[in-house]
Amino acid sequence: MGGPHNVVFNEYANPAGVDWETISDNSQIYEKGDTFTMRFNEPGVTYEYYSEPHRVAGMEGSIVVM
Repeated sequence: MGGPHNVVFNEYANPAGVDWETISDNSQIYEKGDTFTMRFNEPGVTYEYYSEPHRVAGMEGSIVVM
C-alpha cells in the first residue's frame, strides 16, 4: 500500500506502564526504504502497533520480544 505511513503503538493493547506516545513515531514515512527503529528489552512482552493513515484497511501488527 502506498505511503504515507507511520508507526503508532496501541495505547490500549500494550503493557501497563509503557508510554505509547514515547515509543510511537507519528512522523510520516513516504519513500521506499525509509525505516523506523525502536529497541525493546523486556522478553516475553508483546507490543501492538498500526499505521494510522491505513488502520481502517487493517495495516497493523505486533512485535513479540524474545
